[in-house]
Amino acid sequence: MDNKLTKLGELTIIEGEYTDKNGDSKKRYRSVGTVFGTPDKSRMSIKFHATLTTPERWASVFFDDKEGKDNVPTEGEIPF
Repeated sequence: MDNKLTKLGELTIIEGEYTDKNGDSKKRYRSVGTVFGTPDKSRMSIKFHATLTTPERWASVFFDDKEGKDNVPTEGEIPF
């Protein structure tokens, strides 16, 4: 089994809204970190980006149960 962490996605927040040239309201997003995990998602970590006041930081993800890794949503399953 490969235990090497690879990039799975970006961690983003909604920072605000703006109106585009067509008058449509759009959300402005900011990336605050990167999500890493093993291919089977048995290990996952989040690397938070450094800011002016804090260095970059790592957080580990601990699942609630032994089968938690099987409950991780795949791309397209998250309703936002």
